[in-house]
Amino acid sequence: MQFLNDLHLHSNSNLAGQESDAPRAYSPTHMPHRSLNRTVAIPPSDAGDSLRKQLSNALVNGRASFIRCIDEMITLPLTKGLVDETRRVTKRIHSAVSSDGFTQFMLNVIRCDDEWQQQVLLESKVHENGFYKLVLCEGEEFKIRFHVWLPSQLLTAEEHTHDHNWWFHSKTMFGNLPYELLSLSDDELDELAYSYIYEKDSDGQTKGSQAFTVHLQGRVNLRVFESGIHPAGTRYDLHELVKHRILPPREDTATFVMTGPRIRKTCGLYSRKLLTATKDIGPTKIDISTLHHLLDTLFQKLDGGNV
Repeated sequence: MQFLNDLHLHSNSNLAGQESDAPRAYSPTHMPHRSLNRTVAIPPSDAGDSLRKQLSNALVNGRASFIRCIDEMITLPLTKGLVDETRRVTKRIHSAVSSDGFTQFMLNVIRCDDEWQQQVLLESKVHENGFYKLVLCEGEEFKIRFHVWLPSQLLTAEEHTHDHNWWFHSKTMFGNLPYELLSLSDDELDELAYSYIYEKDSDGQTKGSQAFTVHLQGRVNLRVFESGIHPAGTRYDLHELVKHRILPPREDTATFVMTGPRIRKTCGLYSRKLLTATKDIGPTKIDISTLHHLLDTLFQKLDGGNV
C-alpha cells in the first residue's frame, strides 16, 4: 500500500484565492463529504511508473482532465484502425488505475468533489441483476465503473447471459465473483434460452439512460464451457463476443471495470424467460446518501485489504 501511504496533503490548485482548510492528518476510516475547498491527497511526482504518473497528474486536475487524458490515449491507435493495439492500450490503462493505491486515490478525489459526485449519480444505478453500478467516469471511448454486490443490503437476481458491444477489463477488488462462460450448442439437452438482439436507446449512445429495446430472434441452446470464481486480486479481460453471466456472490464483492470503445451497435442477450420488446428499468437511481455510503465502503474495504 506504499503508493497510498506516500500521498501528501496539498490545497487544491484550482481554488487559488479561495479560503481552504488547513492540512490535517488523513483518516482512512472517516472522511466527511465536503465541497472542493476540502484539501485532497495528491501523489508525489515519483510515485509509480510513467503511465500512473501521467494519469495521476490528470486526475489531480479534475474529472474533465482525467477523462480527456484517457480518451486521447485510446483515440490515437483507434483512429488508425489499430484495434488490437487499442485493446492493449485500454488494458494498460486499466492495470494502472486499478493498481494498489491508485483506486483509493481516485475514490478519495471523488469523495472531495461534489460536482464529480453529482455526475456519478446521473450515470449510476441499482442494476436489475442486484448490484450497484457506479460509473465513476465516462469518456467518448471508455467507461470506468465499480460493480458492487452487497448481499446483506441488496437482493440479488439471476443474470441473463449476454455479450457486449465493447470489450472490457476487470479486477476483483474484494470478495469472490462467480462466473460462467457459455457458447451456442446444437445439443437439445443443453440449456434452452430465448435469444434477443439488445439495443440501448434509439441510437445506443445516450449517456445515463436506463431504457433498452430487445428484439426476439428465436430460441437457442447454450452450453457452459467454463465456470469458476474470480477471487480478490484477479484481473481478467473479456472479448465483446464472449457470452457470459455472473452468478450472485455470497459475500460483499466489488469489481473495478474499464470498458473499451463501442465497436458495434447491438449485442446479444439470452434469457430463460420471455421478455417484453421494450424494457425501461425504471426508478433505480441511487441517492446521494447511498453514494456516500458506497464510496466510504469501497474506500475502507480497499484500504484494509491487499488488492
